[in-house]
Amino acid sequence: MQRMKSKSDYIITVTIFPLHILVEKENPDYRRMVCVYLLTYLQKLGSKDVDEFTYPDGEEGYTEGLLETFPEFSISSGCFDDYLAANVFDCVTSAWQSDFISKDAENKAYIGYDFRKRSIKVNKIEIQWVTNTTTPEYVYIESFADGKLWELVKKVDINKPDDPKEIYWNQIIFLNEMPEKRFWRVRAGIGLPGRFAVGELKFYSKI
Repeated sequence: MQRMKSKSDYIITVTIFPLHILVEKENPDYRRMVCVYLLTYLQKLGSKDVDEFTYPDGEEGYTEGLLETFPEFSISSGCFDDYLAANVFDCVTSAWQSDFISKDAENKAYIGYDFRKRSIKVNKIEIQWVTNTTTPEYVYIESFADGKLWELVKKVDINKPDDPKEIYWNQIIFLNEMPEKRFWRVRAGIGLPGRFAVGELKFYSKI
C-alpha cells in the first residue's frame, strides 16, 4: 500500500519568519529554485540577513551569488556570422550561434567561459534558450582545470515550451558539489534541427 503523503512532505520553512511554501519534495531542482527566488525577493525587500534556509529532511540550503563574467573571456566551438560567443555574457546583443549545424553540431558545438586565473566551484547555471530549432534535446555541462580533458558534470534534459514557436526561455540547472575548475561549458547533445544557440549564460557559486 502506498503511504499517504503528509503535509510535511510539501513544506519548506524559511527561517527569517514563519513562512511556508507548498513544493513537491520529489523534485529537488524545483524546490531549490523556489527557495532561491523567494530569498532573492526577501533580500530586495530589505531583509539583508537572509542567506540560508532549511528543508524538513535536514538538507541545508544556501543562496547563490552570480559570478561576474566578461564577454572577452567566453569560449566556444566556433561562431556563425555575428552571433559571437561574447554575446551571451554582455546582456545586450541577441545570442551566440554555432558554426556547426544540425547533425554536425550534435555532441560537438559548445559555449562556455574561461575564469582565467580563478578556479570556480559552480553550483548553479542559468541558460537562456533561443528557439526550438536551435535547442537540442539535452546538453552536457562540462568543466576542466588543466586544459587537457573535459569532465562531465551533468547531463541535462532541456525543458522546451509547449508552443514550438515560443522564443527565449530560461532554464536553471543545479549542480552537485564539484571541485573548483577554471573552464566551464555547455555542449550540445542530439536532436538539434538547426544551429546550436544560447541567448544568455550565467554561473552561480555558493556563498
